[in-house]
Amino acid sequence: MSIVLGGLNSGARTISGLSSGLDSEAIIKAAVSAKSKPVNDLVIEQSSNNAKIAALKSLKGILSSLGELSNGLRNPLGFNQQDKNAFLYRNPVVTGNPTAFDTASDMIRVTANPGAQIANYTIEITNLAQKEIETIAGFSSQTADLTDGGTPEVVAGTFQINGENITIASGATLNDIRVAINAKSSDTGVTASIITITPESANGADDGVYQLQLVSNETGAANSISFTNFTTVFPGSGGVTVTQDQAALDASIEFNGTTITRSSNTIDDIITGVTFELLNAEAGTELTVDITQDTSTASSQIQNFIANINQFLIFSSNQQARDPGTGEPLPTAFLFDSPLLKTINSSVQTILKSSISTISGAYNDITDLGYSQELFEGEQIDGNPNTPSTSLLTEDGSLGTKLINNFDDIKQLFELQFNATGANDILALASTTRSISLTNFTVTVDTSQAEGQRVLITPSVGSAFYAEFDPYDDNDLSAGGTIIGVDGTALAGARFVYTGDGTDTISATISEGLGQKFYNLVQDQVSSLGSIDDQILLLQERNDDIDTEVADLQEEINDFELTLRDRYAQLEAAIAEANGVLSFLTAFQAAQNKG
Repeated sequence: MSIVLGGLNSGARTISGLSSGLDSEAIIKAAVSAKSKPVNDLVIEQSSNNAKIAALKSLKGILSSLGELSNGLRNPLGFNQQDKNAFLYRNPVVTGNPTAFDTASDMIRVTANPGAQIANYTIEITNLAQKEIETIAGFSSQTADLTDGGTPEVVAGTFQINGENITIASGATLNDIRVAINAKSSDTGVTASIITITPESANGADDGVYQLQLVSNETGAANSISFTNFTTVFPGSGGVTVTQDQAALDASIEFNGTTITRSSNTIDDIITGVTFELLNAEAGTELTVDITQDTSTASSQIQNFIANINQFLIFSSNQQARDPGTGEPLPTAFLFDSPLLKTINSSVQTILKSSISTISGAYNDITDLGYSQELFEGEQIDGNPNTPSTSLLTEDGSLGTKLINNFDDIKQLFELQFNATGANDILALASTTRSISLTNFTVTVDTSQAEGQRVLITPSVGSAFYAEFDPYDDNDLSAGGTIIGVDGTALAGARFVYTGDGTDTISATISEGLGQKFYNLVQDQVSSLGSIDDQILLLQERNDDIDTEVADLQEEINDFELTLRDRYAQLEAAIAEANGVLSFLTAFQAAQNKG
């Protein structure tokens, strides 16, 4: 007879030989597994949080692109913003009938910066700007000493190019003369090169034909080349000749009937934002330059803007996907229960269905551009939709034509428009950081009032309220200043430039176009303090907490397992000792029975 409870692995030591039917290792593993369930639940939660963070970052990326595209359509406020406005891009068109050239584009290249004035000009290119070219000929070698009976004879000494000393040392070669001249190039405005007409038959043969060519670094009559004391170094007795191959010359054009000269063939100071690059001259040929709206840039911006909205709509739809069998959210619908995504989606739909009050009234919503929302059925699995249907924007192909015929009307549909009347341009909207709910209001400026009551805003509907006035000069309130919308009012986030005398009443209207509305929506969600980043931060903080909780629980579990193993090991030892006693008693009893 013996007491046996099975085998146990205690660390690296295995206690075996007990066969009661109890599996000590399995008992411990089961107990540890039960103790580990909270850890497993936390790991699953953290994995879900990571998936949500990745989805939120994808959402932020989509909205960030939408923000950039809408910014290009909303007429960005502030200085030097023209290149961000797709409606301000220009398309210069050059026409004419040159005689010696194939097209007008062979004679002139025109570029126009965004915002350049829409206009047409006539240009006749009389002559191009030129560099002066002087050639010194008569050299028979590049490497022979010209100061010791060389050809031509050169005398060591100093001469001047455009007033700067050029010193030729004894033993100088043609190469040395070139180097000496170029060492002063930044001062003289002249660069020297050696032109090989006929090379020497052999090194040192002194039978070649070489020229030293001097070219002014810049075009224009002011960049001519002059020599002083030239014959001191080049006496001429050795056969040196100097020829002016090309005179320095200014460009000359007839611009809208007025003669204009410039030192360069690239002219950017006649019309603000327009650069004329003169390529060839032909007196008597008149060219026409039309600076027109670049409808292709605006069209591409609008199409990319719409494509990005559709990308968001598909993303939002996929995040609402359900299993067709169970009706439960798909594992990939990480933001299925996200109130934030639902709010953004609702805002997008509201803007798409909104009507914009424009000055012309010709284009008031997205459908006027030829876009309509059509049902997108979603992806299919075994004939059943696994992503919900959503309405996407589709175009009828008329946008390009509408931009050509109604450019300004379409521009108004997208842009933030501000108009002030009765003010002689003394009030301008400088910036806004959020949506403005006011459309019609009156601004009454009276700087004689107490601080905080100097600017009264009276909406056409609703109660009047005050805006802040920040004067340019605290000692002269009549010198103008900045009017700032106060938080909590309908002009919160808006800043106006005011240049009046401190006693003005101004009627104003603000209309937020589609570009501005989407820009405001995006800024609220993707800025550094936006809702998406807030959600990501909360999830990341929760994951950090989970890491701490898991580490603490794992330490408890490890201690729990060690305690179990120690207790079972003690039990095994006790049973083994008891079995030893039983064995002794059994043997003793057997011996007594035999006696």
